[in-house]
Amino acid sequence: MTCSCCLCANPALDALVEVPGGLLGRRHDEVFPPEQAQAHRLHDLAVARNAGPQVVTEQHTTPDGVLRTYSSTTFPLRDADGRVTGVAGVITEVSGGVAGSVTAG
Repeated sequence: MTCSCCLCANPALDALVEVPGGLLGRRHDEVFPPEQAQAHRLHDLAVARNAGPQVVTEQHTTPDGVLRTYSSTTFPLRDADGRVTGVAGVITEVSGGVAGSVTAG
């Protein structure tokens, strides 16, 4: 896995990050601030290396400067021979709900 660029995004994610021309073909460093981009890239590489799904809490700064919190379930994509060819993810916004779930546990 060398590209680490967005190959597919739903309209909600595309609208959230407001990248001119959309997300397709963009790398993390073209979309997020440097520290967030680096964290996302390292997470993708870890998922690809470990060849298994991971659930993490991530933060993204929206174009209007709001810091939002997301639960991200990321998993490897494989070709017909079982080789990891990419990473996909399902992201759910949990802003405002994270503190309650952490202190309740």
